[in-house]
Amino acid sequence: MEEKERMLNGLPYLASSPVLLQERENAKQLCYKYNKCAPNNKTKK
Repeated sequence: MEEKERMLNGLPYLASSPVLLQERENAKQLCYKYNKCAPNNKTKK
């Protein structure tokens, strides 16, 4: 069972797995882009 599957099933998992690390980095980038978006720019939000 992959670490992400274990996490989603509420089982102990290794947070340092490459898949989870990459997904966290992607989430950080998306949050940054969203937070830097102008308030009147509805197409990016």
